[in-house]
Amino acid sequence: MRNPLTSLDLYFLVRELKRIKNSYIEKIWSIDREYYVIKIRGEKEKGFICYKQPGLLWMSRTKPASSMLTSFAQLLRSRIERKKILEIKQIRSERIVEFLIEDDYKLVIELIPPGNVLLLKNDVIEGALYYKEWGKRTIRKGEKYSALVSIDYLNMEKEELMKQLSILVEKTRNNAKALALLGLGGIYGEEIVARSRVEKEDLRNESRIRIIEEFLKLKDTDTRGFIYGEEAFPIRLITLGDPDKTYNTFSEAIEELVSREVRDPELERLEKELKALEKNIEEQREALSLHEEEAEKNRKIGELIYEHYQEIEALLGDYKKGLALEDLKEKHKILKEIRKGILIIELD
Repeated sequence: MRNPLTSLDLYFLVRELKRIKNSYIEKIWSIDREYYVIKIRGEKEKGFICYKQPGLLWMSRTKPASSMLTSFAQLLRSRIERKKILEIKQIRSERIVEFLIEDDYKLVIELIPPGNVLLLKNDVIEGALYYKEWGKRTIRKGEKYSALVSIDYLNMEKEELMKQLSILVEKTRNNAKALALLGLGGIYGEEIVARSRVEKEDLRNESRIRIIEEFLKLKDTDTRGFIYGEEAFPIRLITLGDPDKTYNTFSEAIEELVSREVRDPELERLEKELKALEKNIEEQREALSLHEEEAEKNRKIGELIYEHYQEIEALLGDYKKGLALEDLKEKHKILKEIRKGILIIELD
């Protein structure tokens, strides 16, 4: 499926996650080094927050089958287990979600590739899945956290949206491409233009107004989960037609597609062991076959020696008497040559 989620996907997903506000973090673990799970429980909600790199996030009702404990998962356990989630929010229009946790902690999940998870205390980094430094941005323990900054289109007023869209339309000469550059991505750009019932190359001001109005309307759409092929969306898309499957939540649709891709680590371990055993058996079979071939060869050699025993014995007797090679070969037709004291014979 699409990986990572877009900022608009995350906008709808965070709306779903709001229902776990005031829940408590019960347990944290990792499925592998790229897949983390947080068990939460509240008065009305319980389940598992799941994050998979580089950019998938969803809420699950069922616990994944297997688990392991990385050093980062241990750090999270020691700091925020049994603490309350006070708020869940998207940072501006970024693909970043922030869980505000009691005692001044924040769990930040970045869905921008390659993805990252950070634990903050008073906005200072206490730990991260990955540490990195590039440009003016540093992810390092003890550093103050600073999020990426791009166009905050999800929180703009209508007039500012109109201004930003006009700039991008003049640059691209295409409404769908302009919306994609605004931050919506190609699929949602095409969808909003289609819902606006304007042409992509219609550059009139009134067409932009209809596009902005349709975008604001789309933001207020009630979310569910829709699967089209191998893609999950929080809203029904008229550009893609009827969905293959429909779910009550966006998370359920994401989980369905992830379940098709994510393998149980225990099953993978057993499969690897089975392959190793099969390889070992095959090698033993090959070795046995070679031994059988060698045994058959030696059996035939033994039979030939037995059949020509008297000839061989007579040859050895003359050789010990010191007869010359030519005389030996003349007398004993089975002798071909003598090489470093070894008699080379040929038996039919």
